[in-house]
Amino acid sequence: MDTTQFDYDIQEAKAQKEALNNTLERFVDAYIEIAARLLAIEMPTIIERAVANNPAITRNLGLEKLRELKGKVKNVLDKLPALTREELSSNEAWEHRQALPDTNMPVVRGALTNKVETGLRRVIGHIGELLIKYGYYPEVSSAWDVQRNKSPLYTGDEFQQTFAEYRKMKIEYEQLMEQLVDSHQNIGRLQKAKERAIAKDLWDQA
Repeated sequence: MDTTQFDYDIQEAKAQKEALNNTLERFVDAYIEIAARLLAIEMPTIIERAVANNPAITRNLGLEKLRELKGKVKNVLDKLPALTREELSSNEAWEHRQALPDTNMPVVRGALTNKVETGLRRVIGHIGELLIKYGYYPEVSSAWDVQRNKSPLYTGDEFQQTFAEYRKMKIEYEQLMEQLVDSHQNIGRLQKAKERAIAKDLWDQA
């Protein structure tokens, strides 16, 4: 039996899937850059708000300690691109890096991409560590989840630009994921159609 058309269609479907995977990888890289830039804009406000809203603690720290704190905030901001990439590059954070469903199951939305949001909140946690070290915690505890032997996790909602971009990213990402899953499943359908055709041809020849 001549399977040329089946083979051609399967190769086309695999090429489409690879192209979508590459698009998603570029999407991840672009998003990490955007997230780092937005965090750099919004993270200093957490410290500034803590300093302004807790004047007694700020006075007790004095200029020397405040300069030290400001220097450490700058160090965190300087490292933001690397910190953000470290938190958001995990394979577990992105659905397209997981095993794709072979059947016509719907894409499970949110379960994995929520790990991206958690990663963002961990990056912000580097500022939380400074708030704890310089005595502003527990006065600012409403915005933080602090557990023993773990870095603080930011739980507030002040980062409007950062999380607005996250929500926008999530919608765009899910749309691309639907295309990727459909492409993956199409390969399976084509391969099964080829196998059925070969089996039928064998039967016809028997």
